[in-house]
Amino acid sequence: GADRMLGSNLVRLLIDRGHKVSVLIHPSSRSGSLEGLRITRHLGDILKPSISNSAVAGNDAVINAVSNQY
Repeated sequence: GADRMLGSNLVRLLIDRGHKVSVLIHPSSRSGSLEGLRITRHLGDILKPSISNSAVAGNDAVINAVSNQY
């Protein structure tokens, strides 16, 4: 996800390149890897379509960096 190793590095790269970034973070996430970054955060579960749809609305592109951590 956006707050894990791949995702957080991708978020920083996009910000450095001047992109406005929105992320969907699972409510149980305890990662602080995105603290202090100028991003829009949405809390929710990517498996719940109503949450996912509202989080991606208005964006030009969507990048999925979700993995099963189990």
